[in-house]
Amino acid sequence: MRYDLHCTLLSLFHAIEALNEYLEFLEIKALSDSYILSNRQYLGGFVNTVSKITAESAYSYFSRCKHRKVNTRIRYAGYLKGFLEYVGLSFDISINRPKLLPDFVYIASDGNMWAGDTVWHSDDDIRPGYKRVKIAFYLDSLTEENGCLRVIPGSHRHPLHKDLNLANEEDSDAPFGISNEELPSFPIETYPGDVPMFCHDIWYLLLAHLICVAKSL
Repeated sequence: MRYDLHCTLLSLFHAIEALNEYLEFLEIKALSDSYILSNRQYLGGFVNTVSKITAESAYSYFSRCKHRKVNTRIRYAGYLKGFLEYVGLSFDISINRPKLLPDFVYIASDGNMWAGDTVWHSDDDIRPGYKRVKIAFYLDSLTEENGCLRVIPGSHRHPLHKDLNLANEEDSDAPFGISNEELPSFPIETYPGDVPMFCHDIWYLLLAHLICVAKSL
């Protein structure tokens, strides 16, 4: 049920009811569990703190986070905007980013002489904010026959990402009852000098044992 409020005020009871429906709406949209939990925590504090749900009370509640980092304030503003628009209220706020905010953030690097086989996995779980990518390069020529990187197209988005999470929890060696090698995927063949880049949220694996087989032939 959508709430056609315009200037109508929500009582605390109806506000909590509306918030629960909004969170169910986010689940239907197949957004990540961590994103929905963050909405629940922040918006739960909002509806339980203010006396009435209005755009003005939302601005007042939002002003409490003015000491937080800019990305956090942008995220909180998005939570409030989504919820208020769901119940029929407008919430428009602009947040100035500092001019020196970096276009990217370097996190870490590592080098491996031998990684071995991996199971299907992702490096992240679809979070808002910066898009996260992995940059790799291999010193060997890697093809479909000798164990190159494989990815599952579309697994960087829900609902497939969430389905793979559940299947992997049940059996990481055979998600959906299919062996790692036979699970439908796309090979990313690379040769020395290539620099593949892929989203942290995508599911991938490397069948390194095939490299040994190829080298022994």
